Amino acid sequence: MRKISLYLKESDADMMIANDIGSRYNNSDYNEVFLVDSKNVVKTGRKTKAKIVKIIRKNIEKNLN
Repeated sequence: MRKISLYLKESDADMMIANDIGSRYNNSDYNEVFLVDSKNVVKTGRKTKAKIVKIIRKNIEKNLN
């Protein structure tokens, strides 16, 4: 997570999403991501890709307000 926080600061981005693309997630409808912004790190846990999209969208909307 330290690398992601450093990349976030260096890139001047508002948020980054880290996705584990390891072999245990191959060809799966489930995934796990980390959403990193300047204040928080949110771990989605293993969820369907559709649910992860909703989590990402909610976090983006929260940061816009």
